[in-house]
Amino acid sequence: MCPDRKLEWFNKNEDWRQEDRVEVDRLVRHRWNETYAPKTSVATEGASVTSEPVKARSRWASAHREADSSSYRYAEDTIEGYLSSPPVTPDVIRDAGGVLKYWEQAKSS
Repeated sequence: MCPDRKLEWFNKNEDWRQEDRVEVDRLVRHRWNETYAPKTSVATEGASVTSEPVKARSRWASAHREADSSSYRYAEDTIEGYLSSPPVTPDVIRDAGGVLKYWEQAKSS
């Protein structure tokens, strides 16, 4: 899913009916939970950040998580967290070198 559009594209497109937008949202969440969600705990809507700390891959990742944890409502790797965060600007994607390079950078941070 394009990080600069997310579900906003459907919400801003006047050709999509409200019930179609709701169905797209449901399908996106279902697809995530079936295909990408960690198998230990399937994320559900409204799931909060777990109280157990997540082991960081590097000291930089740890500092990043701690700095953002107070303003981040959902666990980092949930569809709810992704969809509730604002879309990134097209400039960020362009500066990264495109969508795939943006995701590569996001994955490593």
